[in-house]
Amino acid sequence: MERRLASMRYEIASRDAITPFVCSTFKDFSKERNYLAAVVFPRLQERCQERGTRFSPVDLRWNEESCNTNDTKVLQQCLDAIKECSPFFICLLGERYGVHRPPDAMSHSDETLQTTVDWLDKNFEMAAACGNEWVLDNENKHCSLTELEIIKASFRERTDHCYFYFRDPGHLEEQSVDLNTSQRAMLMEIYESESEFAARKVRELKQQIIDTDLPVQHFRTVEELGHLILKDWLLVLDSLYPPIEKKVFASIHNADFREWSAHESFAKTRRKVFVETDFIRMTFDTLTRHAQYPSRGPNSRESSSSLTKINEGTFLTSVLGMETFPSIVALVGERGGGASAILSNWLKKFIRDHPRIVVISHYAESGQRSAEITSFMRRCTSELRSEYRGLNPIIQLDFLDLTDFDTITEAFHASLSLGPCVLALDGLYHLTACQDIAAHVIKQLSWLPINIPPACRVVVSTTRSDISYKYLSSRSD
Repeated sequence: MERRLASMRYEIASRDAITPFVCSTFKDFSKERNYLAAVVFPRLQERCQERGTRFSPVDLRWNEESCNTNDTKVLQQCLDAIKECSPFFICLLGERYGVHRPPDAMSHSDETLQTTVDWLDKNFEMAAACGNEWVLDNENKHCSLTELEIIKASFRERTDHCYFYFRDPGHLEEQSVDLNTSQRAMLMEIYESESEFAARKVRELKQQIIDTDLPVQHFRTVEELGHLILKDWLLVLDSLYPPIEKKVFASIHNADFREWSAHESFAKTRRKVFVETDFIRMTFDTLTRHAQYPSRGPNSRESSSSLTKINEGTFLTSVLGMETFPSIVALVGERGGGASAILSNWLKKFIRDHPRIVVISHYAESGQRSAEITSFMRRCTSELRSEYRGLNPIIQLDFLDLTDFDTITEAFHASLSLGPCVLALDGLYHLTACQDIAAHVIKQLSWLPINIPPACRVVVSTTRSDISYKYLSSRSD
C-alpha cells in the first residue's frame, strides 16, 4: 500500500526508545556493567539516534548493603521497571545466584542472615501488594531477586527481545594465573557461588532459560561481551527501525524532524494511561468517518446525526442540521478532562490504519513556539506542498515573508486546496499572541478560511470556557 509522506514522517517521529532492562548479580558483574555503560551503550545510542530513536538501558544498581536498610521497595521497583521496559531485556549470568533465602534459614542464628531474610520478606510482600502476587507462590520462596527479575521478564512479559549472556566459568582461571593464595581467595569470594544450594539454583535457572529457546550466548571477557551485545542489539534496531530515507527527513538534525518529534513526544505523554470506554470508541468511530470524508469524495453525503448525538457526551460538538459531515469537528472539555488523550490516541490509530490519508497533527502545548498559530500554519503549508507538489520542505518557504502574518495565512489557505488532508490542532485554548497579534484575536479563528475546501477536514480541541469555543460555535461549518 502506498504511504503518504506525512504518514512516513509520523512513523519515524513516533519511534519509541529501545529500553532494555539490564539484569545481573552485582558484585561479580561490576566490570561488565561499567564497560557496557561506558563503551557499548553509547555506540548503540549513536546508531539509534541516526534512526530517530534512543537507546536508553535501565540499570537499577542496588547492592547487598540494601539488605541492611529499611528499603522495602527494591524488588517492586525492579519488577515495575521490567514491565515498563518490556519486551527489551539484557541478562548477564555467572556463577553467583544473588540475594536469596536459604532453605535452612530458619535454623540459623546468624544475625546478618536473619536481617537479610527479614528484608527479603518485606520486599516480597511489598511487590505482591503492588500487583506481583506470584512472588509469594511457594515455588518462589527461595528464589533470588535476580531469578525473580528473570521470571518476570522471560515468563510473565513479552520476550521479543530478551537476550541472555552466560559467562564461561573458565574466566576465573585466566584471571587468577598470577595471583597469590590470598588474592585468589578474594577473587573467588567475588565470583564463586554463595553456597551449594545457590550453585544448583544457578544451574537450574540457566537450563530453564536454554530449554525455553531464549537466545543465549557465552563470553569470557568484557570485550567479548561488548561485541556480542553490540551485534545483537544492532540487529534489534534494524528489525524495528530501518534507516530513514532522505525523502522523508533529509537529516535528524533539521528543524522538520525536531518539530515532528516534539509534537509526537508530547502526544505520547497523553497516551500513557488510557482506557477505551464505549463512549470513547463511539467518539473514535465518529472522528474516523469525519476524517475519511476527503478520501470518499465530496459526493459522499452522510447525516451528521451521529456527531450531534455525541455532543451530549461533552467532548464532541458539531453543527446541527447539516446533510454532510461538517468541515470542523471539535473535542470540547474542561482542562484535564481527557480531550487531548482522546485526540492523540485516535490519531495514532487513524494514521496507522489510513497511511494514504495526509494527516498533520499539531499540539499547541508541545513547546513554546507550538502555541503560535503561525507555527501551525507554516507546518501545514510546508507539509501539504511537499505531499502534492514535491517541493523540498526545507527551502520551499524561503520566498515567503515569514514575519508577515497575512502572507503566512494566505499561503496556508492556498495549501488547503492542494489535495485531501486532515488537520488536527490540539489545544486552541493554549494559543498565544504572535507577531503583535493578541491571543484573544488569534482565538477568533480569522486565520481559518471562511469556507474550508471540501477535501480538507479539521479536528480541534478546546475548552468550553475559552473564547475559541464561542467563535467555533458561530461558524457555519
